[in-house]
Amino acid sequence: MIIMRVLILCFYWVGASYAWAGFFNINTNTNMPMYANSVNGGQTTVLDQVYSSVLKHRVSLGIDDNGSLLFQGVNTDNFGNQHFRFNVIYHGIEVENMQIIAHSNQGNVSNISGYQQPLSNEFKNKINAHLNHGKTQLNAAEVLAFINQNQHKVLSNKPIIIKTQPYVIWRVQLLINGIETVYDINDSRPLSVLSTTKDIQF
Repeated sequence: MIIMRVLILCFYWVGASYAWAGFFNINTNTNMPMYANSVNGGQTTVLDQVYSSVLKHRVSLGIDDNGSLLFQGVNTDNFGNQHFRFNVIYHGIEVENMQIIAHSNQGNVSNISGYQQPLSNEFKNKINAHLNHGKTQLNAAEVLAFINQNQHKVLSNKPIIIKTQPYVIWRVQLLINGIETVYDINDSRPLSVLSTTKDIQF
């Protein structure tokens, strides 16, 4: 009987909040919508409410005052529940492999899940040492000039924080002869291509 009670308690705790192999889930334990001031200064939207609800758990998510959320999109399932996707940003730069999904029913956030790459204080210190007052060492124009983008169509060009050296890179997505090609370039001089990925679709 004692063993059964322990197991029941363990399963109850896991259902409330858990993290396993990078994946996590937080049960908000609320049936009331979270209200927030609209970021646009107008009427509060469902997105504002969800955004506020997620940031109430910023300590559990490892998001400090230099971190925030970047809205990626929302989809609605067959039951009418909405699932809001966010990427975590640090000093305005997206963190690779740190996605958050807030599951909402008409603004009532039932739980938060996703894949989390914890930002330890040691790792944040490395990022802060690389950045110049929160700014990357290179800018978008310098990166595009390096890869001679004039011959190709630029789909995206943005800095990314990664967990390993050099910690901050530029990820440039180009369309070259109809093939999407992604370049990872270091955010320092001299510039160099760290990796190239081609997405060939048939």
